[in-house]
Amino acid sequence: MFALIVKIQYPDQLVEGVAFLEAKKRTHKKCTFDAIKDAQLSRIYTQTPHAYLLLYDYENIHDNDEYKLQKLGGIKSSGSLYAVTLPMNVAIISKFKDTKLYRFSHPLSHQILTRYFRGLDLDFQKQALDIAKGYNIDIGAPQFLLIVSVVLDHELQNNFDQPFEQGNYNHDLFKELE
Repeated sequence: MFALIVKIQYPDQLVEGVAFLEAKKRTHKKCTFDAIKDAQLSRIYTQTPHAYLLLYDYENIHDNDEYKLQKLGGIKSSGSLYAVTLPMNVAIISKFKDTKLYRFSHPLSHQILTRYFRGLDLDFQKQALDIAKGYNIDIGAPQFLLIVSVVLDHELQNNFDQPFEQGNYNHDLFKELE
């Protein structure tokens, strides 16, 4: 599991939310994601109901017939696609553990750039942020944490020296990359 904390500076407000992504890779030479376990998904979803699955594949997902069912306006359908996301509750309800999950998926890049970085599909609750930052390890903590600051107004960007608090996470659990 990894967490993506997104801090967004709007003209009149600063918000902080978190996205949780549970990564699963496609089993080689099969159409299944053998690492998907019902109990794990239910446990994650109970604590973080906005969590997503991140599915990654060794083959181009664009070539998969299940993915072709998903029509995303404005998204280029050619090229290579090896990682997609879908809401965890959809995976739980569908009970699929194979490439049929691609029916409900969006490209990872689309999810990050057009959803998370605009404040969508994030959890803004203190408990979720505490889990992501490693301050509630009794419930669990992500293996990886990425913190991103987004300023949506170009004029605001030039007016901020340091708009966001730095280092607000459990330093015993996470180390900064240099």
